[in-house]
Amino acid sequence: AEGDGLVMDHAASELVADGNIAFAAGRGQADATTEGNLSDGVIRARANFTQARADRNTSAHSFVSTGTLVVFEGEGEQTLSMSTPGPDLSHFAGLRVEGRLASTTGLAATGAVEVPEGGTLSITGGGDAMLSSTLLLDGGTMDVADDLDVSGRAQVSNGGRLACTDDCWLRSWLFVDTGATFEGQRVTFTFHLPIVEGGAYEVDNTWVRGQLIMDRDVTLPGDGTLNLGAGNALFLNGHRLELEGRLDQGLGDDPDEGLIMLDQHDRLVVGGAATFSCNRGARNCSTEGNFTDGEIRFRGDFVQAREDGLASTLGFVSTGVRVIFDGEEAQRVGFNS
Repeated sequence: AEGDGLVMDHAASELVADGNIAFAAGRGQADATTEGNLSDGVIRARANFTQARADRNTSAHSFVSTGTLVVFEGEGEQTLSMSTPGPDLSHFAGLRVEGRLASTTGLAATGAVEVPEGGTLSITGGGDAMLSSTLLLDGGTMDVADDLDVSGRAQVSNGGRLACTDDCWLRSWLFVDTGATFEGQRVTFTFHLPIVEGGAYEVDNTWVRGQLIMDRDVTLPGDGTLNLGAGNALFLNGHRLELEGRLDQGLGDDPDEGLIMLDQHDRLVVGGAATFSCNRGARNCSTEGNFTDGEIRFRGDFVQAREDGLASTLGFVSTGVRVIFDGEEAQRVGFNS
């Protein structure tokens, strides 16, 4: 019950553990929780950390921090195991990794996650990383083998590196500063495209989810693909978007989907191939009204397509945007309809 076990509710509270730390709920303890117990202070973990429960009928809240910062500062590699991680289950508040931490499960944190220079955080055990606040890699590295979901600002700086092997969801800002690296296979942005200022952006597929409205110029380096799918939109809103890689737009039947250029200052530059298509069976697919002003520069091949004979023929309709082909090599232009 609340109030049982370790209680840290004062800013001066500090626990230093040279040995392993374990928070567990025993068999039959369905109501066991540490919620309210860990609201302030610092836990300094120098060995392994485990959150567990005896069986499925046992509480999933055996480690709930609402304010206590946990710092992993061991000299050797440390392991983290969480039986029931989740923002509404067992989770960290603030988490700081100064040494080498390997998670054999997923993890959840509702406060800032920090990995400074010299720190490494690897999540390779088949679980997701669910971060409800900020992620700050100031010279440190983080590797996630499964899904990563970050609700707050993510920043990679001072030679830091963030790598996502599976799906990566970024729901606020992503900054990749000079000397830093962001790697991923499939990265989805729901708020803003990434701000890459001198760093490396090595992502195979960048996806837009929802309606994103640009508020600054953006350059996406690398040879990956920016994907715009059905039900999602990207408004240039008077700004410049430059893609060193490819653009792939595949739309459905909803209005106001895909890339939208309505302002005379809108600028799009696509360094690789560009494809504009209507998805299978999308009879009402149309970009008419989406390209009314601004300028597009295609530097690779251009294809307008439809996935089957039922799909609309209106996958690329410009009513005002000026289109320029200025690639350094021969370019191919193909219209299906």
